[in-house]
Amino acid sequence: MSQEAEYRTGKELMEVMIEKSQRPGEGNQEFVDSIGEMLDSQGFHIRTVQDPEYADRSLLVAEVGDVHGEQTISAISHSDVVGVEGQHWKHTPWRLHEQRGNWFGRGACDTHGSGVSMLIAAARPEVRKQLEEANKKVSVIFTYDEEATSPELSMRGARLAAGVLGDVEPVATSKYFIAGEPTEHEGAITAMRAHKGRWLAHFTVDVEHSGHVSELVQNAFMAGSSIVHDIGRYTYYLTLGSDDDEEAAIFSPPHSTIQVSAAQVKSGDYSTTPSTATFTVDMRTLPFSDIHHFRELEVRDLIKRGSTEDGHTVTLDIVKNALGTVTPAESPIVLLAEQATHRTARGFNGGDEGRIMRQMAQKEGVTIGPGELGFAHMPDERVAVSSIFKAADIYADMFAKSVRLS
Repeated sequence: MSQEAEYRTGKELMEVMIEKSQRPGEGNQEFVDSIGEMLDSQGFHIRTVQDPEYADRSLLVAEVGDVHGEQTISAISHSDVVGVEGQHWKHTPWRLHEQRGNWFGRGACDTHGSGVSMLIAAARPEVRKQLEEANKKVSVIFTYDEEATSPELSMRGARLAAGVLGDVEPVATSKYFIAGEPTEHEGAITAMRAHKGRWLAHFTVDVEHSGHVSELVQNAFMAGSSIVHDIGRYTYYLTLGSDDDEEAAIFSPPHSTIQVSAAQVKSGDYSTTPSTATFTVDMRTLPFSDIHHFRELEVRDLIKRGSTEDGHTVTLDIVKNALGTVTPAESPIVLLAEQATHRTARGFNGGDEGRIMRQMAQKEGVTIGPGELGFAHMPDERVAVSSIFKAADIYADMFAKSVRLS
């Protein structure tokens, strides 16, 4: 396939992926049906795997090489995206827009760019030939609910693919995986062999004596802000000594991080002070030793201290509590990715489905894909078109050489 033909195919795939993305609170069946039909027409061997409980959710699997052969790599991209509520876009979020060498649209960067690049790589005759001759295959798997935060739905598609959801047989049978996410670092696509843990929680402050602003009353938002201030000082403490930590050096920044935002404030009319305020804490922890557990206990303690003042109550609701994971630097999949990118593998600051594969299925893998993480989830999300095809070259190299993995 010529470069021009690959561009046309890639753009058509991106158009459909953006339009048919699984949106928050919905299923992914439109994505599966539409992309599945396109791949079938392009000569891919495709199949679907139904979620055991949700009729509107399923995996889409495209097999490359000998469909009856041994799977060398499971290449994973997700069909879902975050929402656009409250964001101001210059371009329509659910339509592909091309401008100045970039593709704009919700999911273009996170993570349809990876999905498009994987399929472009998988369609190349030289990749298919090497896999077929070795009686091996690569499976490109489109999952769902990667972006979901509820315990039931979070990473549900990855859990199904890994064979840890119900009695369904695993789709990812290889020891090795690639998780597709935006991993451009210092202008180059870089393999990530580790990712930080995540502790996501809400804490709610309730006060007994809120009232008119002219009176000496309690204010839930101000009471909660004092906790936020304490957490802010704690975040500074996390940076100390980080420059000397060789293990943490694969991450940027090389330490755990915490951000706090106000999720909700309840109040009456304009002349009253709020009696309830809810805040969101999002902490990303280094995946070494027991760091995640220590950080969780310390932040819990900071939040708990907010209950000591008279009339204040603070309740905590944990949304996600997931350890980070690491693939060893000497793993064959890491070495393969470093050869393909000509760069040393690093640590990924974002969350990805690699956690499920490493933690629940005992697999080794890397996260790698086109795009800059800073554009993910943002208004006018974008990915450079040139990055899509650089990633396709990397995936193609890894797919073809995966026949040597053992």
